[in-house]
Amino acid sequence: MSNSFAQAAASACKTSSPITGTMDRIASAVRERDAHEELSALTVGIRVEELDTAVLPEDLRDGFFGYYLERKDGHRVLAFPAGQNPVERLHAARVLLAKVGATA
Repeated sequence: MSNSFAQAAASACKTSSPITGTMDRIASAVRERDAHEELSALTVGIRVEELDTAVLPEDLRDGFFGYYLERKDGHRVLAFPAGQNPVERLHAARVLLAKVGATA
């Protein structure tokens, strides 16, 4: 693909049209589906929970992206805010697991 063609295609995609909006929604849905699949693969053997952030102190609610817990009995849990974007959740899981050196 020539560089000028790629630039023209990119420029055309930046225009606001019903097609562009539809393409953006499709791309977002694909990213979310892929994130769900990657999270499932990443967390084999780890229980994933959703947490209603209303139970947290108000000053922690906006900054809560996830929490990793390994219990004394060896059970591992990742907790995320209920309704969190799947792509954001996958990123948080990767960061948390890398930080503790955990593997599935």
